[in-house]
Amino acid sequence: KAPDLRASLVRAEAAWREGEMAGAMDQLDLGIAGLGCLSERVEPKVAARLFLLRGGLLARDGRDEEARAELRTALALWPEATWDERLPSYGRVLLDTVRAAATESTLTFLPAGASTGPWLDGRPTTPGAPIAVGPGLHLLQVPGTGGLHTAWLTVDADASVVVPGSFRRPVLERLDIAENHAEVGTLVLSMLGVDAAYVTAAGGLWLVERGAELVQVSTL
Repeated sequence: KAPDLRASLVRAEAAWREGEMAGAMDQLDLGIAGLGCLSERVEPKVAARLFLLRGGLLARDGRDEEARAELRTALALWPEATWDERLPSYGRVLLDTVRAAATESTLTFLPAGASTGPWLDGRPTTPGAPIAVGPGLHLLQVPGTGGLHTAWLTVDADASVVVPGSFRRPVLERLDIAENHAEVGTLVLSMLGVDAAYVTAAGGLWLVERGAELVQVSTL
């Protein structure tokens, strides 16, 4: 729950101010682990501050590459973040460097016809509409019949994010229409965790396979 994450952040910042670095990292680890199990909408600024403090502490220890990864996630959650003087000063320059060097990948959430999309880093998405995101760790939250499901998403290239619960039945039968091939094919390969599969549906047989850049469907 959100109050648990706020409490972890408060304890982490208190430990940092008291010079208890190990205690601060323990509280940050607890808070970040809780983020991945969140059952309600994330509070982006609280989540970002967990990563800002962690990035500052890692920079303090000379672990700059790890610190940059934490700060990239902080900026994904809170793009307008600035360095707070109450945080370890070691991360200030790194934050500016990470912000200036940000490269973008494209994510597309499927199915395109869903009424609503998942939330990424606390912001709503539009199914089927590509969005630009930076590399690194992002927080994905998907609404479902059992409540809100939260997971970490690592981005390092252009990709499609499939939300199986948003597909309306019948699904496989939609392969009978060519314009549905890429979307349904992506769902099939993602669910099975394979690069190729045969699909029988609606009296037809299709070969679904992952090509160099996209999913291809051939009628057999």
